[in-house]
Amino acid sequence: MENSLMPNILAIETATEACSAALLIDGKRTARFAIAPRQHTDLILPMIDELLHEARLSVCDLDAITYGAGPGSFTGVRVATSITQGLALAHDIPVIALSCLEILAIGAARTHQCVTVATVMDARKAEIYWAVYAIEPGTGRARCLVPDTLCRPEEFVYPNDRHCVVVGSGCKLYRDQLIDGGVPIAMLMDDPIYPHAIDALDSAQFALHAGQTIAAEFAAPIYLRNTL
Repeated sequence: MENSLMPNILAIETATEACSAALLIDGKRTARFAIAPRQHTDLILPMIDELLHEARLSVCDLDAITYGAGPGSFTGVRVATSITQGLALAHDIPVIALSCLEILAIGAARTHQCVTVATVMDARKAEIYWAVYAIEPGTGRARCLVPDTLCRPEEFVYPNDRHCVVVGSGCKLYRDQLIDGGVPIAMLMDDPIYPHAIDALDSAQFALHAGQTIAAEFAAPIYLRNTL
């Protein structure tokens, strides 16, 4: 990386109905975002091309590529992984794999002006993916309090923090179970919110500066559920 203080980072996120790409160039962030179920394969590369074209850069100018590795839609997670791996392998670019639940938590902390976020995503089959993150005010640095978990909604454990906001697609679908399980009604947000690539950039920048990258060939999805 030529300039460790101001890296060029591409972020890709396609784990849910939302499809997004974001670019960090010289401290400036640009992004593309669309709610487009089953269209991620058609949309993500044009989004990336548009962002790079606007920045007058090519893929080889990137210092790192980060992606939402999961959990999420089986197909969506594979799209992000394969696109990241293909671009990174072709140009020998380091990769940063991030939890989609972490990316969602960072966006939710900004939207709801909170520090602790429990992310609850629908995992189908009457199950949820969930995790809890503390987001450092000012820096956006995410600290995992409860790691990514797959379980039934009634098994969700609200953290010992009455100011923890609960967000994600599972909130509306499993509202009654979550409330019965101890989630305060005021902390349960059922507004539509999705992981967004732009919210991966801070975590990716921290990881890059700390040397926490992987080679492209080791980029892999995070499923949580056994897909075999």
